[in-house]
Amino acid sequence: MNDDISRLKETFYGNLMYLESIINNMTAYSVIQASGTLRLLLLDYTNGSKPLIMRLMENKNFEIFFEINGNAAKDKRLNDKNEDTYVIWREVNPFNNGDVIKLSMPDFLNHQCLYYRRNEYTIREVIKFYCYCMGGVHLKEVLEGKNKEMYNAFEAVKIEQASQLDYTMKGIIEVVYNCLNKNKEKLLY
Repeated sequence: MNDDISRLKETFYGNLMYLESIINNMTAYSVIQASGTLRLLLLDYTNGSKPLIMRLMENKNFEIFFEINGNAAKDKRLNDKNEDTYVIWREVNPFNNGDVIKLSMPDFLNHQCLYYRRNEYTIREVIKFYCYCMGGVHLKEVLEGKNKEMYNAFEAVKIEQASQLDYTMKGIIEVVYNCLNKNKEKLLY
C-alpha cells in the first residue's frame, strides 16, 4: 500500500511539473497533449479507479477549490441563448480578467464555459473533447453529436489563427495548474 501511495505522489508531481512546462511554452499541440494529463488528474474513472487527485485526497481532511473568473460565472448570456446565438465563450482564467470565485472539483468540471449552436459545453466536456477527438489520448476519426458541433466551433472561431476553443483549454490548464500547485503540499504529505 505504501508503494502505491509513493507511486501516486510521484505521478502527481511529474504531471504537475509537466503542466508547468506546458504553461511556460504553450503551443496548439501542447494544449492537446495536456488534455491527457488533465484526464488522469481529474476525470479518469477507468477500471473502477478514481482520478489521481481524488486518490491522493482519500483519508485527508481538506477539499481543493479551483479559482475561476467570477465574471464568467456571472455571465447570464448562456441563460439567454437562442437560435441566432452563434458562439459564447467564457474566459475561465481569473488572472486574465475578472473577480475570482472558488469552485469545488465537481462544480469546476461542470462549469459551462462554451455555448455553440444550441449546445452547452462544460469544462469536463472540453477536456474530453481534446482527449478523445483532438489527439490528447485518442484521435477519433468520426465525430458525432456534440463532439461534431464542438469541432465545428473549434474550426469556426479563430483569434490570430488559433481556435477560440484553444484559448478556453489554455485557461482550463492554467486554472488546474494553479489549484494543484497551491495545494501540492497537502496532496503530497
